[in-house]
Amino acid sequence: MDVKEKIAIIHNLMRVRKFTQAILNCHKLIKLHPNVSYLYNLCGMAYQGNNQIKKSIESFNLALHHDPENLAAMNNLANSYKSLNHNDKAEELYERILKKEPNNIHVLNNLGLTCIELNDYEQAEIFYNKAIELNSNFPDALVNLGNLKSRQNKNDDA
Repeated sequence: MDVKEKIAIIHNLMRVRKFTQAILNCHKLIKLHPNVSYLYNLCGMAYQGNNQIKKSIESFNLALHHDPENLAAMNNLANSYKSLNHNDKAEELYERILKKEPNNIHVLNNLGLTCIELNDYEQAEIFYNKAIELNSNFPDALVNLGNLKSRQNKNDDA
């Protein structure tokens, strides 16, 4: 079985939420290919799915060690930091990604969520609107903007 097939198996395990098995398979592949950033990122995502956030951070940092320009790993690392309420670290990483990919709708959405955590609703709205402007069918940004507007309307009514 080649590497692509093994990676497909890991993706399938993650899709059916068998994260522990996915992690074990990732580690087997990493032993064979210790310099492949993608594998560390994949393992980090499995750790995230298993709610092992500190281990996911270690994996994403290893991915970035092997490829400092791995924007997917950078985004996933930011998401892990965000889940631990390290919003400043998350925001810094999201901003670094946007400098390289200013139209990354997922990062724009994640930045909006981070702004909500920091009670910066105006900036969150700007990020959501930009993501929607880039892709009017992006459900995450549409839902998050709707939730933000609903929250703002409730505050106005209070």
